[in-house]
Amino acid sequence: MPQLCPELTTKLESLKTLKQQFDLELTKIKDLDSKKSEDLALLRKIKEDFKFALKKIERSMPEFIYAEFEQHCLEYYEQLLAENFDQNFIALGLKYFDSDSAWKLRERLLAQKVAEGCLEISLTGLDSPKAWEWRENLLAQVGRKGFIATSLTGLDSARAWEWREKLSDELTNGYIARSLDGLDSPQAWEWRKKLLKQKENIPELVLSLVGLDSPAAWEFRAELFDQQVDLDRIIESVKGLDSPAAWEFRGDILKATTKQNKISRSNKLMSSLAGLDSARAWEFRKKLGLTVGGANIINTIESLTGLDSEQAWEWRRNLLNTNYNKELAKSLAGLDSPEAWNLRNLILATTENSTINTDIFFGLVRSLAGLDSPQAWGFRNEIFEKIASRKGLFADKSPLDRLAQDLPVDFKTFVKYLEINKQI
Repeated sequence: MPQLCPELTTKLESLKTLKQQFDLELTKIKDLDSKKSEDLALLRKIKEDFKFALKKIERSMPEFIYAEFEQHCLEYYEQLLAENFDQNFIALGLKYFDSDSAWKLRERLLAQKVAEGCLEISLTGLDSPKAWEWRENLLAQVGRKGFIATSLTGLDSARAWEWREKLSDELTNGYIARSLDGLDSPQAWEWRKKLLKQKENIPELVLSLVGLDSPAAWEFRAELFDQQVDLDRIIESVKGLDSPAAWEFRGDILKATTKQNKISRSNKLMSSLAGLDSARAWEFRKKLGLTVGGANIINTIESLTGLDSEQAWEWRRNLLNTNYNKELAKSLAGLDSPEAWNLRNLILATTENSTINTDIFFGLVRSLAGLDSPQAWGFRNEIFEKIASRKGLFADKSPLDRLAQDLPVDFKTFVKYLEINKQI
């Protein structure tokens, strides 16, 4: 488990010790021939109180661990700034971070006049009074409505809906559509139906459905189908869904596949299996490979994203090829296991001995998002040194930018990674 803050660690260990002592005392009293019922009742109550306190702290553990991750990221940003790192990407790396230290860093970046939109986007996922104060000020000063609408992504509070209403116009509605990402509330569905009237919003609306498996989500997909929205787009919206409705949908699409569209459909269907490790998902992967003419290897690797099972590693080993190292690296997102680190090191070593490929570095950096282990920080530093030493050799923008921009994840994703890595 990642290192907890000292105060929490001390408190948790003290409670565990006390609980053990009371368990022992309770056993002693039970063994006495002449035990008093009131003594037993008191000890049982104390024991239950301690069990409740322990559970309460254990439930709070992810929040403490996330706070430490945020602090480590902010310390890392300071190191990057000391190396004259592009401050625009530091600003983008502040998404989801709401601590006093994060706000002080935003203040500094504001004074240094970072590029348009960076500070607005840095407010993504934040619903605190401070975040709303900043949105008010930024809107009044520069009026960049689209970037501010982007910062509302995932927010379902009354104030967030008021702001979407305030920001809504033909130019901003695409950003608002994207801000509905993962929202399944009545207000979210009302907004999707309203924004669907503006056809250019459809790509963002489809993406906002990813991960949604409610009746309302399937009704909206049916409405998209009735409006003849590109079926390949709709397939993207079921990525990661393992429900009966999702499998029925995939099966119907597979049956309706024709010679003309079999390649694109099989690729989209394969990508929709990302993160799925069920027996049905593996059966479907094999079916796609055998009956639809072979799904594109890139989409096959994408379907393994976040999977740490032996079967997933067997597939990665079979697909290991320097032509697909970027995709293999990206499939390691959130994984902190020995196998994941072995593959990252192998890809980095292969990249060292081949033509410089910015995309491979991008894939490696992206796979580290949300990881807070010593090994993750050491790997980031190793990548930084390798890229910095070759800075003039990259044809396009240096992947150093991604070291900050792609570092944070939202709390929900962070907890998912802790669970995958069996750290909570």
